[in-house]
Amino acid sequence: MQLYAPTNLAKEEEKDSFYFELQGVIDEIPRHDIVITIGDFNAKAGGSREEVEQVVGPFTTSEETNDNGERLVDLYANNNLFLSKSF
Repeated sequence: MQLYAPTNLAKEEEKDSFYFELQGVIDEIPRHDIVITIGDFNAKAGGSREEVEQVVGPFTTSEETNDNGERLVDLYANNNLFLSKSF
C-alpha cells in the first residue's frame, strides 16, 4: 500500500478517519499475505520502546514519538507489523 497520512497538526477527526479506513483495508488482506506500507505517515516514533519493542526497533531517527507516531505504532502493534527502518 502506498499512503499519505494527515499531518500531525490535522484535526483529530481527520486522523481518526484515516486510521479507521486504513485498518479496514488491512482487515481485508488475507492473513497469509505480506503487508508492506510505503508512504509518508507524518509520524515520529522514537524514545522509549517499552511495550512496543516488536514494532519499533533500536535504530529510530527520532528522540520522541508524536501523536501520529503513537497512532502508527498502535496500528502496527494491533496488526503484527513493524517499522522496518528502525531495525
